[in-house]
Amino acid sequence: MEKLKLVVIAVQAGYLKKLTGQLRAMFGDRIGIRAFQLGMFDKEEIHPDEVVFSAIPNLDKLVTASFPGIKGFIRARRAVNLVNTGEIMALEENRRILVVGDHEDVTRKVIRELAESGFVHQYLPFHPGMDPADPVDCAVTTGEVELVPENIEHVINIGLRVISLETMRELNGTYKIGLDEAQINRQYILSLVHVSANWPVSRKNKYISDWIGTRQDDHPEQRFSDFIAESPAMKLFVRQAASLCPGDHPIHIDGEIGVGKRRVAIAIHNESRGGRGEFYWINCTGDGQNLEKNLFGWEDAGGIFPGLLESAGQGTVCIEEIENMPLDLQERLAGVLTDHTLVRSGGHQPVPSSARVVTTGSQALTLSFKEKKIRQALYHHLSLHICTMPSLARRREDFSLLIKKFLEQDLNRPGLVIEPRALAVLKAYSWEGNVQEFYNVIFHLACLGEKKITANMLPFYIYNSPGPATDPEDAQDATAIIREIEKTGFLDEYLRILEVYSRGKKENQSFGRAVVIQRLSEKGLVLTKQKLRRKQEHLNELGLLRVMKGRAGTTISRAGEEFLIQAKQGK
Repeated sequence: MEKLKLVVIAVQAGYLKKLTGQLRAMFGDRIGIRAFQLGMFDKEEIHPDEVVFSAIPNLDKLVTASFPGIKGFIRARRAVNLVNTGEIMALEENRRILVVGDHEDVTRKVIRELAESGFVHQYLPFHPGMDPADPVDCAVTTGEVELVPENIEHVINIGLRVISLETMRELNGTYKIGLDEAQINRQYILSLVHVSANWPVSRKNKYISDWIGTRQDDHPEQRFSDFIAESPAMKLFVRQAASLCPGDHPIHIDGEIGVGKRRVAIAIHNESRGGRGEFYWINCTGDGQNLEKNLFGWEDAGGIFPGLLESAGQGTVCIEEIENMPLDLQERLAGVLTDHTLVRSGGHQPVPSSARVVTTGSQALTLSFKEKKIRQALYHHLSLHICTMPSLARRREDFSLLIKKFLEQDLNRPGLVIEPRALAVLKAYSWEGNVQEFYNVIFHLACLGEKKITANMLPFYIYNSPGPATDPEDAQDATAIIREIEKTGFLDEYLRILEVYSRGKKENQSFGRAVVIQRLSEKGLVLTKQKLRRKQEHLNELGLLRVMKGRAGTTISRAGEEFLIQAKQGK
């Protein structure tokens, strides 16, 4: 029987690597497994004979729109990794444990799994938008450490959830892989051990990817005219980068992680040599010995194996994170740029190398040189032609067009609307991972299956970020807002609600409706949950509250605080 071809899809590269690792530890070579990271930089194909495997909800619609004729989909169910629960096992029974997650459904599933696994404790759910139970003995979370209330000292992080045993059984049965029940159970335990031993260091922002390696882009189509460049910073960069294309000299591209430096290298390849030869890229973060072989090639008794600098012909080799290249290899690369020849590792005779070299770095080349990360011989070549790509924080004018391009061209969701309040929050966020992170977040929103994206649907860490000191999108005329609220006849009630949330913000708390109703009753205002919800929604529409339904607590916005001050002064 033909081996099953499985394409595993995820947004975050580190998580994708571990999912594929768990599947390989489970099934070995019985399944042909390929990792597919959804991103805008490395377009790949999903072939009709491949089955799509992912834990992302609503992915089937997006993938079908982009790759019609796909053989099938498997929605991976996830489970707690029991290998990581030793610290819970060591607790005395009947402890009060706060189970922390980013969503109510996930939190309750984790509680159910822990209880079914025989851990006899009192589990108390907590997710943003709730008031945490008090007192508790400790908190347990599946990778969401930043959501644990600050007053809890004992935190047990059991790691992100893994592929469930039920999903593994489904794969085995549906595709007749051939493992019996004893083998399934044994291999599943081994796969959990593998994941635990190789789990990536958790990072605050799970929408930023760290993917290293080397590969060939078979059909790079990027040109400078394709870049979104309404912002002054991006317009200037595109002009500078395009001006460097003529000739064969090496080019260096500075820029923060995720700005899209490889796309610039592809555009340089297409516009300087008309796409002649191959375009290859290689990342210097990793094993230096493999980097040497991949870049320069090698010879041994088994034959001759050309490297990228030779195989690209008159094409382009993009060498990423050049500051991480071992110094001895930098000397060899400088020699190639000087003489246009190289000697393969293990070889003796020089061979020609006519590929154009484009290097990238996540910090300024001059800084890398001062820190002795770049050899002088290589710096001499690279410093002559440098362009610095702006961060997304300097490209606010490009946001709307970037979203439109992502939704229409990359995700086939042209009808998805992002409301102005949500766009304002996106613009106010710092974007540590730049365009790469931005794309991954838009992809996440597209997978929600909604027709309209409101601010409360944004990932918690973005919605809850402080943003810049002033946000013009939040600033509204207090008189106009008062006039709007007075139409309802409840101006005094609205002000009291805002006062409760203002006090909560000063106490660094976000409130659920029950707490707000109690605090309002203490001030002599009695509201039902339904009436409070309607007023919250109206205040959210006016930009005075940030209402996060089911995902995070409701808080007063900066505009709400300013409005409250002005309204009191005017009374």
